[in-house]
Amino acid sequence: MCIFAVAQNADKEFASGYESDSASVIKQVTGLYETGNIAEAEHLALRALDNPEGLSRFDRFELYRILAFCAVANDDEQGGVRQFVSALRLNPSLSPDLITWSPKVRRVFLEAKKLYEEQMSQEILTRRIREADICRRASLKSLYFPGAGQFYKKSRQKGFVVSTLFWGAAAVLIYSQAVLPTVRDRYKDSSSREEAGERWREYRDIYRLRFISGGITVSVYAYAFFDALWKRPNVELEYKTP
Repeated sequence: MCIFAVAQNADKEFASGYESDSASVIKQVTGLYETGNIAEAEHLALRALDNPEGLSRFDRFELYRILAFCAVANDDEQGGVRQFVSALRLNPSLSPDLITWSPKVRRVFLEAKKLYEEQMSQEILTRRIREADICRRASLKSLYFPGAGQFYKKSRQKGFVVSTLFWGAAAVLIYSQAVLPTVRDRYKDSSSREEAGERWREYRDIYRLRFISGGITVSVYAYAFFDALWKRPNVELEYKTP
């Protein structure tokens, strides 16, 4: 029987006689592979992965692992490498079984493991480059508008708190700086000891308010900048997994 006919047969069996339970599908795929029905096992596994609803991460891992065995059995080593890489993405701890795996399967797996590690290294590097670019952009935004960098990095609650604190403290600083000369002049123009004492306390309070609000403004501004620059962004690098 040709492979095409076997595939058609598997289509009919999958649609009518095969159970939909994921554990049952994996059991059937494993049984087909172990009995030498490689084409049917491969076709059933691919059909299950085309409709992954109800498949757990482990289920998908098992199907990709069996597909890798099927590819090697069909002398498609590159296909085996691809399927093993897909399995490793779901279970990086996968390792060859020295007893049950043939030397050919182990060789293909080691090639896939090397390729997987290279891909992961590249993805990590790409992620870090993207995160560094996000942090650079966020810090520049925070230079002009404290809190904007946090909004850019999707930390909206923190961005709201930072911007509110900064502009609130800045408003108090501007107010205290504006009224301080007037309060000081009123103190200097005091005509009595009691009036001088009262106006001194007023001047002292405004002076302290200016000092405290200035410290808060500078501190929040510095925090907004360095938090935007150094904190890892809450933005995931998008890449497709099997």
